[in-house]
Amino acid sequence: MTILLNEVDVDATSDEFKSRGGPALVVIRGDNYGTGTVNIELATDADPQSRFALFPGGAFTANGSLKLDYLPIGTRIRADFTGSTGANDVFVEILQ
Repeated sequence: MTILLNEVDVDATSDEFKSRGGPALVVIRGDNYGTGTVNIELATDADPQSRFALFPGGAFTANGSLKLDYLPIGTRIRADFTGSTGANDVFVEILQ
């Protein structure tokens, strides 16, 4: 288990999680998202510019989870909470 966002109330971008390879589960919870969206994004080690892209189905404005069937070793995952006004206790973790 790695916590990406821990009870944030404002826009925030998490540190990167580096996959050990295989499946993973991202859990998104919050008391109030306000007007914000949690985006689960990924990048690869091969990209020298570290460009993150939204994972398909990875935008959340309410509680949810995202099952990642297979992540190659070294895939980088992060959570980006953006557009928030009045958010409260937004939490994101990844289980692998």
